[in-house]
Amino acid sequence: MIGFVDAIKLGLARYADFTGRSSRAEFWWWILFVVIGGFAGVIIDLASGLTVNISGVPVGIVGSLWNLAILMPNLAITARRLHDINRSGWWQLGAMFGWGLLLIPGLVFSILIFIWVLKKGDEGDNSHGTDPIQGLKG
Repeated sequence: MIGFVDAIKLGLARYADFTGRSSRAEFWWWILFVVIGGFAGVIIDLASGLTVNISGVPVGIVGSLWNLAILMPNLAITARRLHDINRSGWWQLGAMFGWGLLLIPGLVFSILIFIWVLKKGDEGDNSHGTDPIQGLKG
């Protein structure tokens, strides 16, 4: 099984790679990294006062830069994770545009994707590539 550091290295090395597959472990270690980075960004913003008011809402500069920096890798690893269960990475657009249009479609797509990323990946090859776990076993 892949570890935390290796998952981060893979996530950064394949930051714009929307092909192939990623295992559950790789995906969830990456998500932990993203959450830790987000918390660090909030703490830095609050401690140093690096916020700007946008329409009366304080927005942290460091946190916003973090979110911008990880946007592409997040989309890529989620697409690869969906590929691991033989789904298209394009399903993410439903969640992104769903939240922009109405609450219900965004919520439905987000829950659907969450359920899918929890699923065990297809064993062996599928239409998106070889099993990412096979490479770790052999």
